[in-house]
Amino acid sequence: KGKGKGKGKEKGKSAGNSREEERQKGGRRGSGEPRRRRRDSQGRAKGGAPTEGTSESRVFVKCLPPSMNEENFSSLFTSFGEVLGVKVMVRRSNTCGFVRFSTSLAAQAAVAAMDKKSLEGSRRPLEVKLANMNKKWEAPAAAA
Repeated sequence: KGKGKGKGKEKGKSAGNSREEERQKGGRRGSGEPRRRRRDSQGRAKGGAPTEGTSESRVFVKCLPPSMNEENFSSLFTSFGEVLGVKVMVRRSNTCGFVRFSTSLAAQAAVAAMDKKSLEGSRRPLEVKLANMNKKWEAPAAAA
């Protein structure tokens, strides 16, 4: 009877490993690093503005003609705003590409104007939409 009651460590407490202490420090438990800010689906820190180079200024284009190269691809979109970079990819018989604009307004204008547009040499109309980038893509440096 009465063995172990009231003796030893207090229930729920351990030496130097309290979650409350870690919350007060603002870091991850045991790492010494500050907590990372959570991001929403658009790449914004909670309550913040879009981060540089987010998907809001990038456009994905599907159903390009197989003869499309990066120079021609870039010239299709320069009328909508400053193009920071382009990338054309060919896989089997499918050709698609990404365009990165300096502003999200230019990207939205390009989507509105180019979606469902037919190009010579393409079997189907273009499918143009704002890019949903999971990986960070950097445009190649422009030739000076």
